[in-house]
Amino acid sequence: MKAARAASEKLLRDPARVQKYIRNLGATYEERVFAEQELKRTGEYAVPFMVDELRITPNKDVRDGILGAIPKLESTTVPGWVASLDGMSPDLQYGVLNALAKRDDILALQTAAQTDLAPYLWRLMSQPGDAAPTLRRYAELLLNALSPGTKAASRLPEAELTAIARTFYDRTARFGAAKTNPDGSPGTVPLWLWDASVPDAPKLIKVEDVPVGQAEEYYGLRYARWVLERKPDYEPAQGLILALAAERAIERAKLGSLAKLEPGAYRLLSNAPSPVLAELLNRGLNQKKTGLAVAMLQVLGDRADKTVTPLLVKSLTYPDPTVQIAAADALLRSPVPVPPEAKAKIVEILRRAAAADAVAPPAKGTALIADPSKFRADTTAVLFRGLGYNVEVFITGRDLLRRVAHSSDFDVLFIDYHTPNPELIDLVAQLQDNPKSGNRPTFVVASPDKLRVPT
Repeated sequence: MKAARAASEKLLRDPARVQKYIRNLGATYEERVFAEQELKRTGEYAVPFMVDELRITPNKDVRDGILGAIPKLESTTVPGWVASLDGMSPDLQYGVLNALAKRDDILALQTAAQTDLAPYLWRLMSQPGDAAPTLRRYAELLLNALSPGTKAASRLPEAELTAIARTFYDRTARFGAAKTNPDGSPGTVPLWLWDASVPDAPKLIKVEDVPVGQAEEYYGLRYARWVLERKPDYEPAQGLILALAAERAIERAKLGSLAKLEPGAYRLLSNAPSPVLAELLNRGLNQKKTGLAVAMLQVLGDRADKTVTPLLVKSLTYPDPTVQIAAADALLRSPVPVPPEAKAKIVEILRRAAAADAVAPPAKGTALIADPSKFRADTTAVLFRGLGYNVEVFITGRDLLRRVAHSSDFDVLFIDYHTPNPELIDLVAQLQDNPKSGNRPTFVVASPDKLRVPT
């Protein structure tokens, strides 16, 4: 029985067979009906082949046959067709949307993220009136049909798209075909994507078993970016992108250093204005979003902005010690002087953190090496490993300071005097002032300005 199923599956997924039936969609009535039945049996596997043919065929009968088959295919094919809209010309977008709208299950499909047409329709509605006006009018009609009782023309597309994106940030969006965890919660979901990374050969692909958090990040950022394509200064979408990217990145980093573990997200946040980051920090504190608060504190600690200092001080009293430590670190790293009233609180927070670290010292020694020369750093690392140390190498003083701020699980600091950003005198001073590193042996190496060529 198992062998028979495997043989049948192999036959159904024969590319030559699939392509033959796609071409037959433009043949006689009998051939077209039989081709529809066979493609229905093939299921979602046939969708990329159908999309490719739809985009390149000059045969109107084949094109009409493909569009006519969409309403008759299984519901598992719909995510692929929705994702394919990214690669379609306006006339083909119109045809695919019209075909999907004719499905008997179209309303039920709107409840799952992979098959929901609303985001794409609102994107079309946000386009200028002279850009594909026929497609834009059809998008309005379809939105009115999918949401009876409300008129799409009276609503703001950017607000609607941002609201949809927020459901992924709030983790209230639903996904189809989710694989569940043992506790019944959704674990992974399948995603269809339009891959345009190869300009001459874009294609529709299916990605299996995407973690739900990653899928939420993908859709949330996708729809918020659509808003900013049309209105770059739309603040709700700006804040949502930053909040979503920050929270998911800090989760992956396990509340560790974004600059080190999630540099892409850190760069995105670093380019944002301080008032926007401050608003997100305030939201994190008020709504008890610990991850968001930690992420914002890491970035704001690098700003010379006096206006955010009161918010950093407020963070010292947050009930979670992780946020307290991040706030203390941010105040100490900030070029702005620490307010006198906050110094005692910072000392107490760092004292508790140091005491907690001392309870369970690492089993092996760890050496932190700062040196901009890869050859010199590698040589030093070999020396320390030979002495039984674990080794971490950093190129700049800022990188070393961030590592020290993250945790005190190290035993010795080894710094080459060429290490930049900040200058050596400032770097050593900050390390000595930091309770996590002030009592650790620190070696500064006066290496020559010109390296000898290694033999």
